[in-house]
Amino acid sequence: MNLSRISFRGNFLLLSRVLQLSSSRTVQLKYSRCQLRGFQTTAKMPVDKTLFGVETDVVNLVKGAPGIRHLRLATDIIQKATQHLFSLDSVKDDSYVLQYGPRLGSTHARDSIAKFLSEGYGDEVKGDNIVITSGATNGLAMACTHFFKSGDVVFVEDPSYFIAINMLKQDMGMKVIPVPTTEEGIDIDTYEKLLEQHCPSGKVTDTRPFRAMLYMIPTYHNPRGYILPPESCKRLVALARKYDVLNFSEDVYNFLHFDVDTRAPPRFLTYDKPSDPDYKGHTISNCTISKILSPGLRLGWWETSPRIVNLIFKSNILWGAGCSNHYASEIVASAIDLGLQQSHIKTMNREYQQKIANVYALMKEQFPEGVKFKHLQGGYFFWIEMPENWNGTEVAKLALDKYKVQVLPGISCSAAGNYSNCLRMSIAYQDEDVLKEGAHRLAEALKHYKSKQ
Repeated sequence: MNLSRISFRGNFLLLSRVLQLSSSRTVQLKYSRCQLRGFQTTAKMPVDKTLFGVETDVVNLVKGAPGIRHLRLATDIIQKATQHLFSLDSVKDDSYVLQYGPRLGSTHARDSIAKFLSEGYGDEVKGDNIVITSGATNGLAMACTHFFKSGDVVFVEDPSYFIAINMLKQDMGMKVIPVPTTEEGIDIDTYEKLLEQHCPSGKVTDTRPFRAMLYMIPTYHNPRGYILPPESCKRLVALARKYDVLNFSEDVYNFLHFDVDTRAPPRFLTYDKPSDPDYKGHTISNCTISKILSPGLRLGWWETSPRIVNLIFKSNILWGAGCSNHYASEIVASAIDLGLQQSHIKTMNREYQQKIANVYALMKEQFPEGVKFKHLQGGYFFWIEMPENWNGTEVAKLALDKYKVQVLPGISCSAAGNYSNCLRMSIAYQDEDVLKEGAHRLAEALKHYKSKQ
């Protein structure tokens, strides 16, 4: 097998930077460009075509992105959707899709996305509750900048999405409070105690209605893979209402549900019920097209309450620029109207289901005793737990340097510096044969490390 063009550099500089865990402890991975095999500082710098940089012979199992095959399928979908969009009389009339868009997004785009969500969840979603964004990262930035300021409190699951932790802490300047998790999700009892300790007192206002934010990934969690149980969801909603907390639910993996004969799990927003007597709307379901069609489109959306929709409508950023991604939202709306997006998700999930089954079997056979992981039901990541005395950063470095496979040390996913004996392994980007080769290489690295203990 020729592996010379199957993987990317993977932003090693970013990887070393995001391992900053607290002011008292920093773990460093010194992966400089000069240390990469086949890269000479005297050579002409290659032109990067994607976020992930230039290609190497390293099997990259860090990237959380759709693979080349799925992007090629997406190319055909986007071409057909674009042709459909520009064939519409409403577009031919005034080319409105190339104008500044309505602040929240066009009615057509919002209604089409609501239809897509309604079909996917088996639950009515209204277009009036949709706000178009330019992806999940933009959705998080919008919430932070509109409802909070530097120094405000944000609670995060421990572990969580490593870039979000750094974004909240470093870019937004927020006070990040890690909350322990179990195999089933966030530890609600501990979270309530942390709310009592850290949630600010004082009155909220109509324009700043939240004292703090909870950033969470309740469905196919990154990196642990769990789905938060219904009772935990209900308790989090109750606590949000009691303490005026914004529940920011990162719902980017919900439709990557590998049981193709059933619907996606209920989203967290379902439990913040408008029929409740104390309902105000404390939840944002933050979504993206990146995992289920194309990250390059830079399109996402909020599904949220009328209260939050009305507040974000008053944003001066949206007033000045209009819809965050008007054009792409119209193209995706056409893809939905044609049924192309729905079919694409089914194709992806069938292929993921088969790929994961085969890779899981290889891991069960080849990974050494004492290394634990679960079969994936959805999402992107295997969460690998090694014996407590193993160092995940050392294992990751050994795997990269000697076996040319890259995985993410679990400690980088922790705002508290925990999970030093864990690894995160992505299943999304690589084709099955390359993924299996990467898993095999990781197994060899794990055996090597074990032999030295």
